[in-house]
Amino acid sequence: MTRNIWRLAFVAFNLTLIVLTMTRSQPASPLSVTCQGNLSYSDRHDDSEFIFEGLVAMHFEPNGTGYFSMNGDIRHLPQHWQVSRQTFFTWAQRRDRLYDIVITGIQHFSHDTVPEGILEKNIAGLTLGQKRAFTITKTPDGALVLGPATSPIFICAD
Repeated sequence: MTRNIWRLAFVAFNLTLIVLTMTRSQPASPLSVTCQGNLSYSDRHDDSEFIFEGLVAMHFEPNGTGYFSMNGDIRHLPQHWQVSRQTFFTWAQRRDRLYDIVITGIQHFSHDTVPEGILEKNIAGLTLGQKRAFTITKTPDGALVLGPATSPIFICAD
């Protein structure tokens, strides 16, 4: 009788290991995120100040593509411009909550008056072909925190 209990325990243990291994090796669910909100961004360096204030929307498609839109005002004192553009990217999961994003295209709308290079100089990673690592973390209450590993850019909540 004791021998059968040990056999049963051994079989149950192995089945548990197999099930745990199978569930851990399942591919991550496709990423489908839409987030939008007002952003106030300020950066001071080299005796210069860069300020963006406006609406940013970010969208990840489950097929590995996405875009983010920026609409608002940029001040690079003493200059002032309107920004209105959509930046397209591809994304791939590197591991766990870390993703790689590669910029594939930038569409400038007619009222975008920002000279070339201003955004690229002040917000790294907006150039075509540039790859950046990005994290997406879910908080205990269901919000999503998006941004580089060192500091979040967006917090999306219902």
